[in-house]
Amino acid sequence: MIILIVVLVLVVAVLTYLFLRCGTFLEEGTGKLVLKFGAYHKTLIVKTGFTTDEEGKIVEGEERHLLGGWRWVGLWPIYKVFVKDKFRWAKIQSDGTVQEKEEENVKELLVRYYTYGLKLENAEDQNLVPTNSFWAVTAWTSNLKKAWLDTQDWFGTFKNRLLPYIRHHISLHTYQDIIADKETRLDKEVWETLDKEGIFKELEDLHGIKIVKIECKDISPDETYRKATLRKWEAERVAEERLGSTSGAVMRMIADQTGASLDEIRAEFKTDPGAALKRYQGLIKINKDFVEQLIASDSSSASALRRYYFQGGTGGMDLIALLGDVFRGGGTPGAKGMPAAAAAPPGGKGKKKRGTFEEDEEEEEIEEQIERDIEEAERAGEKGEGKK
Repeated sequence: MIILIVVLVLVVAVLTYLFLRCGTFLEEGTGKLVLKFGAYHKTLIVKTGFTTDEEGKIVEGEERHLLGGWRWVGLWPIYKVFVKDKFRWAKIQSDGTVQEKEEENVKELLVRYYTYGLKLENAEDQNLVPTNSFWAVTAWTSNLKKAWLDTQDWFGTFKNRLLPYIRHHISLHTYQDIIADKETRLDKEVWETLDKEGIFKELEDLHGIKIVKIECKDISPDETYRKATLRKWEAERVAEERLGSTSGAVMRMIADQTGASLDEIRAEFKTDPGAALKRYQGLIKINKDFVEQLIASDSSSASALRRYYFQGGTGGMDLIALLGDVFRGGGTPGAKGMPAAAAAPPGGKGKKKRGTFEEDEEEEEIEEQIERDIEEAERAGEKGEGKK
């Protein structure tokens, strides 16, 4: 009886050794590298419809395993699973920014598509405007041996091969063209150049990295540059009467940060203020605090702010809609929610629509009328409360 128990214990111990120490578990879309006395021996993967060739490259094919994701490694300690002490990489987040990551003791290696993140800082455009951009690169390691054993840092390698080409293509365009011109597809240009130069083939053949897509998620002027231009705009707003208005300061801001001329930006807003605001709304929102200060402090746009509250606006302001009111010189007569006196000049008749940037005495008359309407509404509200 004792002998039988000993035998059973030994059998369990041997099976445990073989199953746990000489084998390993993998999840779908992952792989591991097996070393024999420290040298590469084989690649193990779990990827439906794929297998590996003699060189460790992942190719189409079928592998049949009775135990699902369990794979035989070899007799331990002769055979061991490769472990990467430290691995740094970056992923693209839902807001388009890049988050850097660091993992230690990495054993399970991805063999499925993943979208990595690249951040390029201080890349100057054609007008020498420094920009920061975030890029999403969808790729996968098609050869784990080349990526993890033959290359010291495969993520750093592919990042350093791509970023110089991205920087070069940014320098070929103005920031304005990149964000506004539909014909300018920065990511498409970068892809075509990398393909033509053989960079994709090089990364896969030498480093086992297969890139399938590159996309520019966001590009904006450098923070230091933006702050410097904000200070300059503030000084110019005081010094120049025309550019002292909210609309003028906003246009100067856009011109400086996109590298376009002020005349070009003025022409865009004069032709179609709504379309121009939509085109540059990302830039306006980045400089939200500065623009809101302009609206609040500039008497020429104060009526837009008063109209917003007179119409019952509460909570966070729709900055783009408010600027649209400023650029259009006070909104549309008879607009929903706007009192007739606020939408039209005294006498009840609408006057001829003025140009977007015209400044004359008629605007002052309308603003004075709006102020009188607001005061009357407030007095009426006070009387109503007194009767309760």
